[in-house]
Amino acid sequence: THPERRLIKALDGEHRQQMQECRTQGRQPPFACVHETMPFWHSREKPCDIESGFYVCPDCTFSVCLNCAELKGKNKVLSFLATKAHEWRDSSLLLGAVIIALIEAVYVPILKNATMVLVCHRDFQCVFPGCYEDPTAAFVAAVVLSAAMLFVVGVLVPVFIAVLLLRRKRLIVQHVFGEGEAAEQM
Repeated sequence: THPERRLIKALDGEHRQQMQECRTQGRQPPFACVHETMPFWHSREKPCDIESGFYVCPDCTFSVCLNCAELKGKNKVLSFLATKAHEWRDSSLLLGAVIIALIEAVYVPILKNATMVLVCHRDFQCVFPGCYEDPTAAFVAAVVLSAAMLFVVGVLVPVFIAVLLLRRKRLIVQHVFGEGEAAEQM
């Protein structure tokens, strides 16, 4: 919060008294380890513990517990990787948009060409003369691949997208209404 300031070790009496006053008044204490909201917090061996001591900014309530201030070895690597994954989660939105755009771009042409091969459209009669009357190995391969593409792109892709959308809707409803009410809403 104040990059030019160094964190100081919390004074036992003064800071603990502020925390105790907040608890007796039913309020949230002003000091909480900033790492409790980070994605790597749950993967650590020792969780945040502000009660055992902490460092605090002299000008505000920014604080870090002693467990987090003394990360070593594996936990330091895990916290770095989890923080990077947390930072890169927005790039997954971009990747998802690119994948959806790619599916939209190839969906109609694939289905159109696969259907044209299966029904022996006149555009393919020059390539496969006789079509089903005198099938060649190339025509049989084209028919099999066309049928597979019709099934994969024409059936499985829409089902996959529908499942993703339903799963997302369920998560949103669970987030908004809570676990018990979410089942009733679906």
